[in-house]
Amino acid sequence: MTPANQIRLLAGAWLLWACITSTSLAQQRYMIEPADPSPAVAPHDQLVQDVLTAGGEIYVDVDFPASNGNLVGALLTLPQLQDLRQRRPDLIIVQDRLLEPAGGGGPVAWSPDRIDQRVGLDTLYNPPMLEECGEYRPFIYVCDTGVLGAHSEFASAGSRVALAGSYIAGLLPRTIPAWEDPWNHGTAVAACAIGELTGAGRCPANLVSAVCYPDPGALPGATFASYAADVIYWSLNEHRLRGFDDDPFNDASVLIFASSTTGGTSALLDLAIQRAYLGGMSVVVSAGNDNMDASTTSPAGAIDGLLGDITLTVAASTVADARWSLSNFGSRVELFAPGEGVLVASSLGPGVSNCHVVSGTSYSVGYAGGAAARLLAQNPWASPEEVKDVLTDPSGLTFGPSGAFGAGVNGVPRLLYVHPSEIECIPLEYGEWMNLNGANSDSPVDGDEDCDGLPNGIEYAMALDPLEIVDPEDRPEFSSDGNSASLRFRRADYLCDKVVFEAQWSTDLINWTAVPESSIVVDDDAPCFAGGSWVVAPIPVGGDRLFARLRVSGL
Repeated sequence: MTPANQIRLLAGAWLLWACITSTSLAQQRYMIEPADPSPAVAPHDQLVQDVLTAGGEIYVDVDFPASNGNLVGALLTLPQLQDLRQRRPDLIIVQDRLLEPAGGGGPVAWSPDRIDQRVGLDTLYNPPMLEECGEYRPFIYVCDTGVLGAHSEFASAGSRVALAGSYIAGLLPRTIPAWEDPWNHGTAVAACAIGELTGAGRCPANLVSAVCYPDPGALPGATFASYAADVIYWSLNEHRLRGFDDDPFNDASVLIFASSTTGGTSALLDLAIQRAYLGGMSVVVSAGNDNMDASTTSPAGAIDGLLGDITLTVAASTVADARWSLSNFGSRVELFAPGEGVLVASSLGPGVSNCHVVSGTSYSVGYAGGAAARLLAQNPWASPEEVKDVLTDPSGLTFGPSGAFGAGVNGVPRLLYVHPSEIECIPLEYGEWMNLNGANSDSPVDGDEDCDGLPNGIEYAMALDPLEIVDPEDRPEFSSDGNSASLRFRRADYLCDKVVFEAQWSTDLINWTAVPESSIVVDDDAPCFAGGSWVVAPIPVGGDRLFARLRVSGL
């Protein structure tokens, strides 16, 4: 072999070695979570220490015990990854996926006009009157690019929309506040949900800006799934902490997620979505804008083996009730809502009242999220399953032309429909109410858990606590002054039409007469209480003796 040949071979070997080394030493982004994330089994500090000991660099640090948020995003080389796997075989390690906002540009302006009638457009959107909304303010978590809180869509709503909190994912390269929106996306999504002019759900609500997008240009791409998981766990943590309040209905929450992965699914992002759903949050996600099967992306494809499809996945429809050409589709899509050429709020420009026309499943999911919040304002006790069932119930939906949506929803083209005035009442079942109050759900309605003389069923119907002795002022009250008489009692809002109250009166304790239901009225002078209202049944005065009693049926 000649010296020249030796040099060429050595050079070739060196180039091959250099190529292998540069590949193995290039850092990649990974999402890392213990198989059992509970703090007692897998302390977060130990997870962080093990990643650092392996030589990794942490760029996302999620530690929210109340939501089992125990996750890190780390930069690791291949040897570091192998070392970490050997140290901690219990870890779930997946590649961190890029996320993109599911919005874009478009030609024509319409919606939400389309969703409040069965067919066509009438140039109007008729939201419910505020008195029809109920007394509760659900929390709407917009996990996105930020929200321009000063925009007129929220500011002109007065006290109806409260800017109730914000969060920026830990270690996210972001200097812009959460109530600003440099990407011009989260503002539009939030306004489609509860905006004063363009929102679908115009009942009172608490808006929360949960930011998972950095300053524009700060990352190689829009953002990563690990930052999104961070804000989801934070949102779930806040939701659970509110659940410890005295008011058991103070934790009604909608999580709106209007982004989707590129280049595949993210198992740990899907897991975060699953935990939010199991934790009691109604989760509404966009199908994505790639004209492909939504099941191949996250979180639209998030599924739990026992529960089935857990998200409400929303695709985009056109003014002609067809699928928008770029909207994802498939069996995971459960609902279509306006998404092509819709007029939405803009966070860009010199003022705070700008709007522009755009297209994307992001805005479809905003409308659906607003409809979910509208339901929860009237039914804060409703479970995520019940909210989803109401919004996707074929009897309550508009149907597009046959075949207009391609695969659609298992072949059924469903369009979001929001009744212009009525809000469906979702009853809180007796067993759910007992569980909510920490009581035994198997205890019979004629039992008396707190031994106060009022059966469980009566306390359920009157929105009382089955484990606390009822105060005298909360018991039914019969009063008479010789000229008039009445029976005053509490009635729970969550009964809907399931339970019937019957006030009866008698002069001899043998023959009883029912007070007509139409004459029972709300006592406007009585103090408010969580979950119901005081009502008064007028009773005729006559004879020397007068008795009254209250009966409840339908339990």
